Amino acid sequence: MDLEGPICWRPRTCPATRTRKVIASWQLRLDWGRANGKIYYGNPINAYFTTTSPAAEFTTLTDPNSLVDFGTSDFAHYLTAGSCGGGALLATATGVSSCEKFKVIDLNGGDLYSGEQVYLQLGPWYVTADGGGNGAVNVNTTSPSSSGTFTVIKMNGAPGSRITHNDQIAFQASDGVHYVEAVNNGGGSVDAYATSTGPATTFVYWVSHL
Repeated sequence: MDLEGPICWRPRTCPATRTRKVIASWQLRLDWGRANGKIYYGNPINAYFTTTSPAAEFTTLTDPNSLVDFGTSDFAHYLTAGSCGGGALLATATGVSSCEKFKVIDLNGGDLYSGEQVYLQLGPWYVTADGGGNGAVNVNTTSPSSSGTFTVIKMNGAPGSRITHNDQIAFQASDGVHYVEAVNNGGGSVDAYATSTGPATTFVYWVSHL
C-alpha cells in the first residue's frame, strides 16, 4: 500500500488553498509480508522503509538486533553451531532453530553493505577462522577477535550495495585471501580454505522470524 502527498505550511487548509507552499513531498510504502504462517504489515522481512519521492529520500536503519540464518547453495542445509556453541561451525542443519540464528554485528554500525566487516555471534559465542583463514572455522570463543572478523560480500549485486533478506553473500576471512566454505555445498563441515568464491562459499542471507 502506497500513501503520498505534499507537506505544507498550513496543513489544515493546504489542499484547498491557492496560497499553499509545498516544502516537501513524501511517500510511505507499507508492504504485506508472510513469515512463519503469519501475515505481517510493514515488511518485517526486509525491516526497513524507503521513500520514493524525488524531493525527499531516506531509508530507515536495519534493526541491529535481528537474527540471521545462512542457507547453503545446495538449498537443503544451514550453517549451524556444533553443540549450539563451543565447537565447530557446520553446514548440517536441515531446519532453523536457536543454533542456526546468528547476530551479524556490523563493525561500523548502521545498515549492512557489501564490503563491510562483521562479527558473527550466536548467543555468547563468536565465529572465528583459525589463523584468520586457511583453516577450520569454529564457534568457540566468547569475545570478538581479529580472526573472527569477516568481510561480507554481496554476490548478487553491485559492489558496495546494501545487503538485505534473501541476498547471496560470501564471507572473506581476515587474511583477505580465504573464504568461508561449506564443503560439498552443504551437508558437512565448514572451513576457510577456499581462495576464490563459488557455490561452496555462497550463502543465502535470511532474516530469521522463527
